[in-house]
Amino acid sequence: MSSPGCGKVLHFISWGGRSGAERLVLNLCKATRSLEPAVWFPRDGPIIDAFRRAGITCLSTRDVVGRPGATRDQFSLLHIHCGAYEPAAHRAARRLGIPSLATLHTHTSLPELDCPLVCVAPHTAAIQDPLNRVRVIPNAVDTAEFAPGPPAVREKIVIMRVCRPGRCAPWFWDAMRRVLDRHANTELWIVGEKGRPDQELGGSGSAVRFFGMRADVPDLLRQADIFAYAPFPDMGSHDLCVLEAMASGVPPVVTDVDSVRQSVPHLQDGILVPFGMWRASPQPWIGSLRIMPFACLWRIMPAQARSSDSAWIAWHPIILLLITTLSMRLRQSPRI
Repeated sequence: MSSPGCGKVLHFISWGGRSGAERLVLNLCKATRSLEPAVWFPRDGPIIDAFRRAGITCLSTRDVVGRPGATRDQFSLLHIHCGAYEPAAHRAARRLGIPSLATLHTHTSLPELDCPLVCVAPHTAAIQDPLNRVRVIPNAVDTAEFAPGPPAVREKIVIMRVCRPGRCAPWFWDAMRRVLDRHANTELWIVGEKGRPDQELGGSGSAVRFFGMRADVPDLLRQADIFAYAPFPDMGSHDLCVLEAMASGVPPVVTDVDSVRQSVPHLQDGILVPFGMWRASPQPWIGSLRIMPFACLWRIMPAQARSSDSAWIAWHPIILLLITTLSMRLRQSPRI
């Protein structure tokens, strides 16, 4: 058993799903193997197997607080990854006498903490208790794991959304129905959700594929052509799903909210749509919008159009225009 001050880190994650935050912690553990990191999961979840396959030690609450002497001797820092205040983790750090650090992965305000706090976005840092010691460190993804795939033969244009159902505005489905009804060669892939009632999908139900929670998100993203996502204002902190899509070479069409604005240069690497604009004005205000390829990414808007007044663009016409452009390339060549 190692001595105190050995530099080993114990990460705390209160949830064990398959979201981007868990993948971020897994990648962090892989990148710091010299610190022999371990992860404390207070409850079971599907992502735990991925940690174990990577050789990362996974501990239960009984393992951590039931053997305080062993925990104190083995670890020098408790890194609390949280989506809300986690009193049990902070209490454990105090009782064990281990220094702690908290990283907040959601957009919420925490009470005064007795440890430093990392926020992944400036707008989340701005709402924290003024007595907290806050530092902003933006989210990031593993660009070796999330990387563009080689050109492949395409028979369908794939629009993909990767998120938990509650993170996306309900009018997303109205917009997607119009897109799918107009383009028979287009499919909508929904990752993170098991299904929807038929009446919500209308006649386009056969073009929608639900994948549920998946461990192979990088492979699925490499098969997509457009990433469509309508996050709510004041809900997310720094959405990893958008970063993952962009790293995979998939241009995002997303609502213009704080959680994605810092990731997507508007009309350059993606399109930001004012939240609710599609619902308020469904007429296509497209103007001089064009699509152009740039390296392996679809760079959106040529340089001369980026400064034009094209921000007020309805949601579904953007997707339609992207699909039209991709369809033309499909007719010209079997490879994208």
